[in-house]
Amino acid sequence: MKTKNKSILKTMLKLAMLALIVMAVSCSQETVLDPTQNGAENLNGINAKSSNAAKATRAWRGKFTNAADLTIPIVGCIPDVGFNLTTNIISGNMTHLGKIQAGSYGRPQEFTCFLTGENTADVIFHVNYIGAHGDMITTKEFVTITVDFEADPRGLAGTFTNTIKTQAHEDLGPLDPFPGFMVGDIIPIEILEGTGRFEGATGTLYFKNASFIGAPDGLTTLGTWELVGTITY
Repeated sequence: MKTKNKSILKTMLKLAMLALIVMAVSCSQETVLDPTQNGAENLNGINAKSSNAAKATRAWRGKFTNAADLTIPIVGCIPDVGFNLTTNIISGNMTHLGKIQAGSYGRPQEFTCFLTGENTADVIFHVNYIGAHGDMITTKEFVTITVDFEADPRGLAGTFTNTIKTQAHEDLGPLDPFPGFMVGDIIPIEILEGTGRFEGATGTLYFKNASFIGAPDGLTTLGTWELVGTITY
């Protein structure tokens, strides 16, 4: 009887261990879409898991060129002395996005371009960067343009960079466009929105080696620049 009881106990222990192993394996399986079940519910579960994943901050840089798109109305500056800006088609490469795709553009916003000197202007651009997999990042870019009339008397050559907050901005009080920044601070490019894996992304970018020259048409410009900074998604 004693030997029989030991045998029964061993069998029960083995069955219990097997049950635990089966339970552990079943709990560790990824959610799988089953066409015979409610796939939408499972897909929602996967998406929720993805959107709740921990975000990480990563280095972010890119290299770009642009050319004017004259099918879109130009934007004039204030005061109106013939200083006009075009919407530009963008191409290039960017970390996390890959090769920039067709449909990417930078557009000056109406009533945001102000002449700040004989050859300088501040303007706000909204820029759409479409990545290799279709995901998109839209940025708001505070840009200071400096025209080099010595290089091109037509005003089709120069440089551009991030706007720097001045005392004039500070003196606007509640209308200061850069609250939270000190005089002398460089205003970074900011992310307005993102799609796909960049939904809810945040980050800052700065221009580097940004310049433009006259295009072959003699009317518009061609720009080249780099961006460096960080992105969190």
